[in-house]
Amino acid sequence: MQREVLVVENDLTDAGLITHALREAIPVVQIQIACTTEEAYDFLFNTGTYSHRDQSVVPQLILASLSVMGTRGLELFKLL
Repeated sequence: MQREVLVVENDLTDAGLITHALREAIPVVQIQIACTTEEAYDFLFNTGTYSHRDQSVVPQLILASLSVMGTRGLELFKLL
């Protein structure tokens, strides 16, 4: 089983720290970083740039910065 984590973070320094910590804790993990709510939506629902992504692989964990999410982000989580 492929382990996948989606990190929704617009600060690349924070995203790098999160990625480093995850790789320390779970060496075999696929990490996807989305810098916007729209990018996270595209990743989760295989649209836009991610329309060719393997739909059978879903993230086991979504880490989202509240500063990125906003109102649209809350709508995204309601869809999940």
